[in-house]
Amino acid sequence: MTRAASVGPWGRLKARMLRRMSIAGGEALHHARLMILPTPFGLFWAVLVCMLLLLGINYENSLAHALAFWLFSLAVISIFRSWRNLAGVRVQLIADGEAYAGGELRLLVRLSGRARARAIDVRLGNSRQRLEIHAGEGSAPMGLPVALRGQFTLPPLTLESRWPLGLVRLWSWVAIEMPVMIHPCPQMPAAPQGSRNTLEQVEQGDFAGLRRYVAGDPPAHVAWKHWGRSGELVTKRFETPARPSLWLDYEACHGDMEQRLGELTARVLAAEKSQATYGLRLPGQTLAIASGGAHRRRVLEALALFGGERRWWQRKPLTPDQALGWLELRHLFIGQCLVLALHLLWMPIWLALPALLAALWRFQQLRARVPRAGILLRLAAVCLVAAGLFLEYGQMLRLEAMIGLLVGIYLLKLLETDSLRDGRVVCGLGFVVLASAFLHDQGPVMAAAAILAAGWLIGGLVLIAGARRSGEALRETCWLMGLSLPLMLGLFVLFPRLPPLWNVPQLEEATTGLTDSVSPGDIAALGRSDELAFRARFDGALPAASERYWRVYTLSLFDGVRWSRASPDRLQSALGGPASRYAVRGRGVDGGSPRHRYELLLEPDPRPWRPSLGAPLSSDQEARYLVDGTLEGMSSLNTRALLKLSSSGQPPLAAPQWMQRLDLLLPEDGNLRARAFARDLMHQAGGDPQGFLRLLFQHFHRQPYHYTLTPPRLEGMNRVDDFLFDSLQGYCTHYASTTVFLARAAGIPARMVAGYLGGEAQGGAASGERELSIRQYDAHAWVEVFHGGRWHRFDPTAAVAPERIAQGALSLQGQPGFMADAGLRAFTLNNSMLRDLRRQWERFEYRWQRSVVGFRLEQQRSLWQRMFGEFRWEWLVWGVLGLLACVVLVGAVLVLWSGREVTTHAGVRAYRRLAKRLERSGLGPGPGEAPGSHLRRVARLQPENVKELLQLSEVVEQWIYNDDAQEGASHAGGSSSRSMRRQWSALCRKPFAA
Repeated sequence: MTRAASVGPWGRLKARMLRRMSIAGGEALHHARLMILPTPFGLFWAVLVCMLLLLGINYENSLAHALAFWLFSLAVISIFRSWRNLAGVRVQLIADGEAYAGGELRLLVRLSGRARARAIDVRLGNSRQRLEIHAGEGSAPMGLPVALRGQFTLPPLTLESRWPLGLVRLWSWVAIEMPVMIHPCPQMPAAPQGSRNTLEQVEQGDFAGLRRYVAGDPPAHVAWKHWGRSGELVTKRFETPARPSLWLDYEACHGDMEQRLGELTARVLAAEKSQATYGLRLPGQTLAIASGGAHRRRVLEALALFGGERRWWQRKPLTPDQALGWLELRHLFIGQCLVLALHLLWMPIWLALPALLAALWRFQQLRARVPRAGILLRLAAVCLVAAGLFLEYGQMLRLEAMIGLLVGIYLLKLLETDSLRDGRVVCGLGFVVLASAFLHDQGPVMAAAAILAAGWLIGGLVLIAGARRSGEALRETCWLMGLSLPLMLGLFVLFPRLPPLWNVPQLEEATTGLTDSVSPGDIAALGRSDELAFRARFDGALPAASERYWRVYTLSLFDGVRWSRASPDRLQSALGGPASRYAVRGRGVDGGSPRHRYELLLEPDPRPWRPSLGAPLSSDQEARYLVDGTLEGMSSLNTRALLKLSSSGQPPLAAPQWMQRLDLLLPEDGNLRARAFARDLMHQAGGDPQGFLRLLFQHFHRQPYHYTLTPPRLEGMNRVDDFLFDSLQGYCTHYASTTVFLARAAGIPARMVAGYLGGEAQGGAASGERELSIRQYDAHAWVEVFHGGRWHRFDPTAAVAPERIAQGALSLQGQPGFMADAGLRAFTLNNSMLRDLRRQWERFEYRWQRSVVGFRLEQQRSLWQRMFGEFRWEWLVWGVLGLLACVVLVGAVLVLWSGREVTTHAGVRAYRRLAKRLERSGLGPGPGEAPGSHLRRVARLQPENVKELLQLSEVVEQWIYNDDAQEGASHAGGSSSRSMRRQWSALCRKPFAA
């Protein structure tokens, strides 16, 4: 059976590809000869991009979209960078010495053709070497293990590159037409065997006479015949020292064929070392006695080829990936710290402890002080982290606990990170953990920190791919991120923003702010916080400060202690009727012409309520319009969201009979003094609701009531009596709750409304658009009463603290408890410069949220409408395809340009220009003469230029042969470099005499 018959289909296909795709040694590597496939890490990267895209779609997270698009763009750019790294490379292979079976074939691999190329893996048989090209050339020795003797042709050499991120494997085959002779393995027998000797020795030299015998003379040189005739011992004397002559006989050796050939090879090497002449006797072949290098090669070649054709060595699996060193491990640990820092505001602080312990163990293992972490230790560490998270959150099915477990596993992964493959996996997990931080925050600070962490992770991949120093990895990272930025921005704008594909778990973060159940004093606690509630951007001028009543909840039910809302579901179950009687689902309702049009930037809130300036009339998103004049979103807010609204600025008009009856309900007992006081006021007003409210306003204004953030605590079921007649101190909820109670006791339908009053103006723009920032300390409660066939707003706080209505919550500065929880941020109110900086930052943050975080399908549609007049889905698809086509076209041009004959280093080009000048004067370089030797020879012939030529010879040798000098020269721009260039240019222009 022939050898070809035993090759399977894959082997035949590979042989055919080798014939068609390989290039000859010394030929420039053309882009058409390069083959590309994704690596396992590249497939993992593709899955990672899909996961991040799904995360962005299901959570409507813009930063997750951006990260997915950026990683995709990095993959595209890295393909072209890898392609460009190999295009134009030339390979030369030089044998270095002789090779013996069982040993190594020493080769010198030399790469050229590019000014700079990084991390090129050269694979030949079972050997692998990594090279880099500096200043147009790179070389390295390579040892190829050989098992059998014979004459062979080297297998195709494989050039491979995974630079810069290890996502793709780019390779090509180079056919090296260089026969290689593998000699038998030398092996000298321990002792002579048999009757015949391997060596047969003869005398050589011219006889020159006899001399007296001296003890120690060789017996072979004793004249025995003369001794037999005369009895005198004499020694033969020759004109030249005797040189042994040997016959190496195959039949005189013992053992099998390989042992005999090994012994003969050892005899040849020994004979050469002793400068003896020798001949070789093989079955069917005899080489006469001779000496010298040519004779040695003939003898060794005969021994190597004896016995017929030999097989090539067996292919063995390549050695595993290199182990991670100190530089890579340090980079991975810093990357973990950067990613962990994004989570520390929301995750338990003790998660930093596993990171430190894992890094400490790993670095001690690198110093051989501790063993490698076993599977039991790693499982125990994960279990401890999971137990800590269970104690922290009470369950493991919460999204926060699952994110914490992901962070913990990512940090502990360093314990088992030994190879380059493990390092790539750590970086990939880092991107997943980084993206999970976007579920908490998408602000500009988070985005900047995420760019830093992502850049560091990419630098780690570049370092693992073959960068020799951190500076080199940093430069390549900047190139990759800069080149991929335009593609990422294009995808961010053009890629269709899909709605969530399925329901996903949400974060259950503790939130501050208004609730749908309020007791007197609750809203006062919000005055301690300056956290942002929402922002508003008006199409026109800002409404007056006294008209900025942002309604959130309508509270109609009172149990003697707390006010709560009557939800549509609760009303339907109690009163019956269709659901549309209590809430309308859609994008708007009939309620008159809108007075205000504005856009809200809402903060994350697990409650679905949306604030509105008066009764809401329409919105750009589907919502529930409740009959009590409040707006409810279709879902809670996990991230900041934009909402466009139009509203009336006034209380709602609708007041059906069932609502009027509902807003008259009071507990059957309690607060008797307040009930009697209400009846008296109504009697004084002559039964007129307006007169009743005017008298009540005068009562609050004339009596010694105080508006305070720290009212005395009220207890029991007579809290209205205690406030109205005893304490006389309270916050807005005290006055609003008392007013509603008194109005209902007087027979007037009334209800409490909880929301926000005021807002801090953020300045004006040239277009007239204005912005407001509403914070938690702007929380307020007021009253709506029904009379005259409609609802009317009544705010009793205006009677006690009119500055609160006219100036907003900032009028409370100086009161105990105001912004007590704000920390250092409270100082910005009293410092004009810090206040202006904060306002500028908030305006920037608003634009970031509006333009980046809030960029969704509606914004994408409006952008296309502004640009092209209309929006079509197929335009988005064609836009994405056109963008990718442009990227491929630009990349193809770069690849084709990279396949040209690449020029060498600037120093080599300068030497070539000078060499042409010298050649015209008859002073050109000789065959094989090095540049430095050439310039020194010319210096001896040109005494007037000896100093410059000697100096330039040193410079060009450093440029060509010294990598560190090349690196320094490429980044240096000092006076010495400029002076050297001036001298070189002057020499190139100067005439030379032969």
